[in-house]
Formats: sequence, C-alpha cells, structure tokens
Amino acid sequence: LDSRYDWRTLAEALVKTADDQEARVKDASGKTKTSQWRVTDIVEQGQYSEAVTELVRRVYRDEAEPFYKRTLKTLETPHILRYRVNSYYRPHADSDQLNPDTKRWEKIHDRDLSLLIYLDDDYDGGELAFPNFNFRLRPHAGMLVIFPSDCRYLHGAMPVTRGVRHAMVSWCALK
Repeated sequence: LDSRYDWRTLAEALVKTADDQEARVKDASGKTKTSQWRVTDIVEQGQYSEAVTELVRRVYRDEAEPFYKRTLKTLETPHILRYRVNSYYRPHADSDQLNPDTKRWEKIHDRDLSLLIYLDDDYDGGELAFPNFNFRLRPHAGMLVIFPSDCRYLHGAMPVTRGVRHAMVSWCALK
C-alpha cells in the first residue's frame, strides 16, 4: 500500500494491541468452532474498528474494483490475525468447502474476493502459500494481496518460526 492509504499508524496501533482471542472457523451450518487447520489469534480492534473497515473499503474500491471491473456488493468485517511462533493456517478456500461424501467443492460463503494486508516485518517463516500454483510469497509490511475466494485459490499461512506476524483480512462479494 502506498502513502495515500495512511495505513502505517493504524498498523502500529493494532500490532501493539495486547487483547486477542483464539481464531475460530465457520462451518457450512454457520457454527463457529476451533479447527486443527488453524492456529492463530484474532486481535481485538476496539477503537480502531471503524478505521480498519474504512481502510479495507477504500482498498477494495481503489484497487480491486478497477482490476476486476465489478463493484462491491458486500464487505465482511475485517479481522486482524496474529500469528505467533508455530502459528499457521493450513491451505483452505475462503468461500468453498470440500464435501467429504461427494468429494466435490461446495460454496458455503457469499465471497468472491479475499484481501490480505500485511502489517509488519519482524518475523521469519509465515509465508503465504498457494499450493495449487506451487507458489509461496514472503509478505512484508504494507503488502496487499487480493485473489478469488474459491477453491482454485487454496491458500495458507506457513508456520511462523520467529517473531509475530500480523495480517488484516477481509472478504467481499461483488455485484
């Protein structure tokens, strides 16, 4: 992200926030639960929640809408994920889930795009992995990654080996 987004001050405040809780996942029925697929925490945004949502909304409007040539229909509440040493998120799709009976992917969330904004640099490991493309990316502070939320773009966070990694995440549906 460049300076027009004024993201650094917000990122510094969020990274320093001590309050967090174990991240949970939603299943196809909408229930939240812990998962062996994910070991990470969600940072409490508190007084910064409106600023986080506005930043994500601006990024979608300025970066994603022109690229995909479609406008935003809905925006899910952004989360700030904290990955400590040995935290990870195994490869998954943000809108689809594999049905174990049929072995077919089924859409369970109205999500078209996934957005990641990385907030810091002082960590090792924690690469963003796209196994279907045999591709890994070493995120850095201010890096923006937007991609389709479906099963073609399985992605995961590799374990952090030193330090703490923070990422702002959100999902949207397009008109």
